[in-house]
Amino acid sequence: MGADVIVIGAGIHGCSVAMQLAERGAKVVVVEKTAPAAHASGANAGSIHHIARLVPELPLAEFALSIWHRMAEIVGDDCGFRPVGHLKIAESEEDMEILGDMCEAAADACCIREDILGQEQLRRLEPHLAPHCVGGVYSPDCGYALPAHTVDAMRRRAEERGVRFVFGQAVREIRRGSSDWLALADRDRFAAPVLVNCAGAWGDRLARQAGDAIELTPLALQMAVLGRMPRVMNTVIGLTRRLLSIKQFGNGTVVIGGGYRGKPDLESGTSELDMARSAYNVKAAVETFPILARGQVVRCWTGIEGRSPDGLPIIGPGRGEEGIWHAFGFSTHGFYLGPAVGILLADLITGRAPAVTLSPFDIGRFTAMA
Repeated sequence: MGADVIVIGAGIHGCSVAMQLAERGAKVVVVEKTAPAAHASGANAGSIHHIARLVPELPLAEFALSIWHRMAEIVGDDCGFRPVGHLKIAESEEDMEILGDMCEAAADACCIREDILGQEQLRRLEPHLAPHCVGGVYSPDCGYALPAHTVDAMRRRAEERGVRFVFGQAVREIRRGSSDWLALADRDRFAAPVLVNCAGAWGDRLARQAGDAIELTPLALQMAVLGRMPRVMNTVIGLTRRLLSIKQFGNGTVVIGGGYRGKPDLESGTSELDMARSAYNVKAAVETFPILARGQVVRCWTGIEGRSPDGLPIIGPGRGEEGIWHAFGFSTHGFYLGPAVGILLADLITGRAPAVTLSPFDIGRFTAMA
């Protein structure tokens, strides 16, 4: 089945790059072993913020934030993006020093607005915070979006531009032919001169088949949701040193995450909750927002993601063979970056200069070590 480009994986990065390549006139086929957003792209907490990211990622994060503010124009759907602001909370004066250092590092690398708040300003923004919270850093242009909704909107836009999606087939092998890449799936084989590896936590397996040596650590990040309740918070909340992310969606539900891990199984594509860690996560949320004790946990879940050895994603051309491009290993930052990565990677593949350099994310940093 011929095409100009084969994209493997229909998460946010696969759908984003397929949509952008189609906008540039390419004939694209996307091959997905299960369904769109089946793993990290649909199971994450939907946070759109940059605070506490590694410094090399900040220019990309700044570009990504500008794209989220234009999602309705780019995708034809606002994807549930709400710029309610992101608030990183200090629970001690030591935390305030850490946040101050973070702000200085961010200011040197990007121009995303950050405001340092004292306790009084903090209370005006979030009146229901626990008394022990002493201050924080507020980024008013950040917020949240709806993960599965976003991926579905991108898929629909891509299909409108002629992208063909093939679901329920895992790509078992990729190899370079005389002029094309061959992707051998469960029932079909696909051929194209360009192949884009957006296989998420499984991306390292495909990369190694193409001569790019890297190994990811699989993660199963856990989330919990409280049933609908009256408005109790206004922003997306994180803590400085404890793992916690909280946000209240427009329908009143409250999503609690932050990085606690379950048990992933890459062979089956499933993951198992660690209920003790989920309970600790909810406990931390209640300690930060005591009013959440009135809520009821109605669901918990995990999503499988891959972490790279240095915590930065792999984005750009392969080094082992010509014509292969990578976008995987996003190390829990992928949802936020997805719309921007699709634009930048599609520009590179079609010979255009990208708006932001992707050199910090080149897979060569690992193949050189190998």
